[in-house]
Amino acid sequence: MDRNTLIALALVLAIWLLWPKWMELLYGKPEPAPVTTETAIDSSMAPMRSLPAEQPSVNAAPDVEPQPVREAAAAEGDVELRRIVIDAERYTAVISNRGAVIRSWELKEYDLPEGGPVPGGGHVDLLPPDGRGLGILLGAEGRETDLSRTMFDVDAAADLYTLNAGDSVTVRFTCDLSDGRTVYKRFTFRGAGYTARFDAGVLGGGATERMTVSWRGGVPPAEREYTTEMPHMKAQAYVGESLETIQFKKEAETSRFVGLTDWIAVRNKYFLAAFAPVSSGQSEVELQAHGIPGVESEYGWDLAPFDLTQTSVSGLVYLGPIDVDRLMVNGHNLERAADLGWAVIRPISKVVLWTFLGLYKIIPNYGLVVVIFSLFVKVLLHPLTKKSYESTSKMQTLKPLMEEIRAKYKDDQKKLNEEMMKLYKEEGFNPLGGCLPMVLQMPIIFAIYAVLGNNIEFRQAPFFAWISDLSAPDTLLILPFTVPFYGSNFNVLPILMAGSMFFQQKLMLTDPKQKMMVYIMPVIMLFVFNRLSSGLVLYWFMFNILSAGHQYYLMRKKSAEGEPAPAVAGSGKALVAQQRGKPGKGRKR
Repeated sequence: MDRNTLIALALVLAIWLLWPKWMELLYGKPEPAPVTTETAIDSSMAPMRSLPAEQPSVNAAPDVEPQPVREAAAAEGDVELRRIVIDAERYTAVISNRGAVIRSWELKEYDLPEGGPVPGGGHVDLLPPDGRGLGILLGAEGRETDLSRTMFDVDAAADLYTLNAGDSVTVRFTCDLSDGRTVYKRFTFRGAGYTARFDAGVLGGGATERMTVSWRGGVPPAEREYTTEMPHMKAQAYVGESLETIQFKKEAETSRFVGLTDWIAVRNKYFLAAFAPVSSGQSEVELQAHGIPGVESEYGWDLAPFDLTQTSVSGLVYLGPIDVDRLMVNGHNLERAADLGWAVIRPISKVVLWTFLGLYKIIPNYGLVVVIFSLFVKVLLHPLTKKSYESTSKMQTLKPLMEEIRAKYKDDQKKLNEEMMKLYKEEGFNPLGGCLPMVLQMPIIFAIYAVLGNNIEFRQAPFFAWISDLSAPDTLLILPFTVPFYGSNFNVLPILMAGSMFFQQKLMLTDPKQKMMVYIMPVIMLFVFNRLSSGLVLYWFMFNILSAGHQYYLMRKKSAEGEPAPAVAGSGKALVAQQRGKPGKGRKR
């Protein structure tokens, strides 16, 4: 491995090492939520929130009155507060007739971790206690009337609907405004999956006003580690075949876009709340983010038809896990919400993801899947590894000739480069050949990082013993103190990985000048990988072990054939004489 490659690798590692500091600079340190009477009640009851006494067996969200932009002038008078609960196979949704908004959407198959953001755990809820999903605003920008506290009449025979896989139910809300217009909202829930149909519009009246659909409150944190989830807390929209994203920062930020909108959403690390409008026209979307989730935050989106004469909006609602296959089935390019890395990495990430999922059908343990995948990659890279070994051996053989050329043309850089290239060509030597396996490994590493850290299949996926979540570090114990750049989590796999890296580099060492790197790089990698997912560290550890075994095999094979291995190659003159003595390899001087 040459100096440029080492520098490039060191830069990559520096970025990883300083990433938590950068996250802290952007988002600030997590702070406890200010305790008020209302907040304390909501926090203690989340995510499962009890209904009034007459419905003790069903869970729902408490009605928290948000501060509106402007209160709607409704003509309906007093309307009884009702919460409609939809108990489907995979979720429990709660819709309040105060604003006719989604107040809670609990996912039955996914639990909050112990010691996570909600005391007592429970199911993952995609709305915070004060969240308002799919609200309505009327009026021009800056003069909107917020209907999220306005009482709607609800057309529902019961307050609880239990849906099986083939069932569906439609809940209708209407509100008669004082100017003669009627606002309606309809939710059609299905018993299977994570989707619903949403329709809203304004009927009657005179002047046309813009109708905006909104989402307030975002998606609350659902993982144990604050620093690992914060980069994934986003508001996103797929507009004009382009993915637009806004993340939390200390300062408020708003982004607006106009175009054909496939979907608009809020998300956390593993879960998505998205709305995909069904319209042939353009939409105006606004993404908003400010502050820290759960403390003081504005986290949401607005969507309005760009055509002011259009006073209705319809579409698909998806509130569920970020599962690539499931998102693809629902259409609307929803699979683009799955974060599979940079554009150049995404195709590799898809291959890695589908390979993992395919292997899991045969071997239902993702830890074993990672081990087998590392073996697959090693076999795939065998030709390049062999060439890398041969290149390292050739480098050692040609080193005396290279030093001779450097000494002879030390004052003529142009001539020096020409002679070096001439030597490489005559000897059939590629100076970058020894780095090819490492270069090809980096995209795979980034792909595995994206796959393990962003796809629901790997959330809380166990391996064995203390490795209970391949998407998180394999913490064995928490130290009573914090080590700078290392943290307070004592993780086992990074130590094993660093040890395997040291052994591998020690085995491959041919240049005494690089001896310090054999000791320094494993230590750096230990600090870097201590924060990464255990699945990724497991892959690197297994690959190091396999690479060391492969390297040892090639060295023994070459030694058995009577050729010197790099680590036991002869000294200068003997090597030059040996190389010059080979047929067809003579060098005219």
